[in-house]
Amino acid sequence: DELDEPLPLVQVTAEQHLEPACRPKPKPAEPATLTARESEVVSLIADGKSNAAIAAELDLSEHTVKRHVANILLKLDLPSRAAAAAFSARHAGPDGP
Repeated sequence: DELDEPLPLVQVTAEQHLEPACRPKPKPAEPATLTARESEVVSLIADGKSNAAIAAELDLSEHTVKRHVANILLKLDLPSRAAAAAFSARHAGPDGP
């Protein structure tokens, strides 16, 4: 009878996370990494405008603005809108961003 024989062992492995534990630190981002539209959006964030206000000013949907904000934060490796505003202020030229 096959039930009397030992069952084969199954190897159990630890769960792997999608992101590597030790990511290399990206090099500091430069304003040139943003598209022209993303630069407009980050400038308006620095002016304290909400996504809805930015959408109205640039004639975009609020969803599109949210996507631009997410891309900006990802590209510049920033944690928040406030950090994006600070980035914009640091990288503004003499006549504005």
